[in-house]
Amino acid sequence: MKTKTIILSTILITTFLIIILASFASADFWACFNRGQSIDFCNPKIQDRVAPSDNYRICMSIYNETGSCFTPGDPSACNSGPYCVMGGTGNSSFEADSEAPIIIINSPINNQLYNKRSIDFSLSVNEKSDLYYEDLIKGRGKLTRVCSNCFQNERKRSFGDGENSLMIIAKDVMGNYAYENLTFFIDSKKPQIHKVEPQSQFANGEFTITYSEDNIVSIKLNYGNAETGIKTKELTECSNGKKQTCSTNVNLDEYDGQQITYSFTIKDKGNNEVSSKEKKLDVDISFPEITELTYTQSGKYVYFTIAIDESNLENVEYLDSMDSKAKSTTMCSKLKNGICEKKISLKPGEHIINIQVNDRAGNSISETRTIII
Repeated sequence: MKTKTIILSTILITTFLIIILASFASADFWACFNRGQSIDFCNPKIQDRVAPSDNYRICMSIYNETGSCFTPGDPSACNSGPYCVMGGTGNSSFEADSEAPIIIINSPINNQLYNKRSIDFSLSVNEKSDLYYEDLIKGRGKLTRVCSNCFQNERKRSFGDGENSLMIIAKDVMGNYAYENLTFFIDSKKPQIHKVEPQSQFANGEFTITYSEDNIVSIKLNYGNAETGIKTKELTECSNGKKQTCSTNVNLDEYDGQQITYSFTIKDKGNNEVSSKEKKLDVDISFPEITELTYTQSGKYVYFTIAIDESNLENVEYLDSMDSKAKSTTMCSKLKNGICEKKISLKPGEHIINIQVNDRAGNSISETRTIII
């Protein structure tokens, strides 16, 4: 009965050995033996031997389960591997490595933002492994090899702007897998400023910027002069994206009648910062003033005389409410001694004439007159 038990145990152990060691192809590993165990080599030219002591180990590259023999490996490769991949107290017993590698991500740092596409990519493992990564956003399941049969790899690698989400994979010589997720962000592109307004020589307090940027930290308006002071206003609720427009309005009362400079500055998450060119503007926040408005009629003709106080006149326009399709018509684009004179022709009926005076800073004032022809 005892003999049958030993035979059965030997058969079970041998079967288990064959299943576990089927994965050994050519990876170097330590084979460990106790005193008196036989060490059989597959190559007949290599003399078999007996382990001279407990915990005696030899570097092997292949275990042939059919012949129960070994092929020697490279000791320099085994020196950095697991202490004992196989071995034990009997010729057929062993201890297989079932521990997954431990991955250490040295760089990039998780959830960190970088302002360059080429960054340090450094991985370490606690045992010799094959290292890979999978791009979880754009990779479509493809694995990129980092290094083979290694403990560490460090080099520059390039990634795309925006969020990068990777799965780091390590596989040791026994086929044990380890996984670590890594997310980081890249913002290597500087913001683009396409246009700023006003472009003309006058400012009335309204400023606009058109830009392209996906990761805005701040957009600031810088304005003023050395005489009265330079001020900064941060724009809020400006959207990320291409060809976006954002506006703000500031009080320029203290600069009225003076000249100021202004520029915009955009800063993104990658600490990239750009500024528009400074523009010089004359400040005019005063509305035009109609000091006198008179008219005389002669048949279908109406003769207007309008006295205006405005040094930066753009034009004087009128709109006839009787004509539903009418557009504003220019009466004067300049003044003679502060006076705008204009003759207009009206059809019979009641007309509500709206007269509007505009200056070059965008300020305007209007008055209406009812005229019956």
